Amino acid sequence: MARTKKAEKALKALSKTSSSTGGHKPASSRLHAPLLERRGALVLVVAVSDHKLEALLSDPRCEGLSKVQQCHITLIAAAKLKGIDVGTMPVGRFPIPEGAALPKISFGNGALARRNKRKTYFVPVQDQYGLQCFVERLCHHFGLPGTPEKRRFFHMSLANNANGSPFQSIGDITKT
Repeated sequence: MARTKKAEKALKALSKTSSSTGGHKPASSRLHAPLLERRGALVLVVAVSDHKLEALLSDPRCEGLSKVQQCHITLIAAAKLKGIDVGTMPVGRFPIPEGAALPKISFGNGALARRNKRKTYFVPVQDQYGLQCFVERLCHHFGLPGTPEKRRFFHMSLANNANGSPFQSIGDITKT
């Protein structure tokens, strides 16, 4: 199903906003320095305006879904962090460490994932390899024993049928 012109424009704007943190400028000169957050899972917090999010959610496949309350990209799932030494990784929100340059983040076409009765509308990260290398640098920085999730498919959930709870979206979205 084709995206609406409104959704296409919003996706381009979202990619520009997200890629403005592409590791080329020091954190102090960025308008919105990206943040990491650990509350079980390790996520990259992504700032998306309501206007852009509404445009992306104009896709007919989003009918009956609620927009997520916090846009993020899960870098390492909570289940993969359980039982391992997380080294010096803080809990809560924190800035990206020096030397762990975030790659340019852009997104592909939206898709709907279904698992049992759950539904999640998401956009995939286009540079999967670059983001995986970023996660490996983070793991090294924090002293984790290797990378716990080497084959993760990075994406950002935009809406779900769990009242928009960001941690109730389908997390195991895979390439098809």
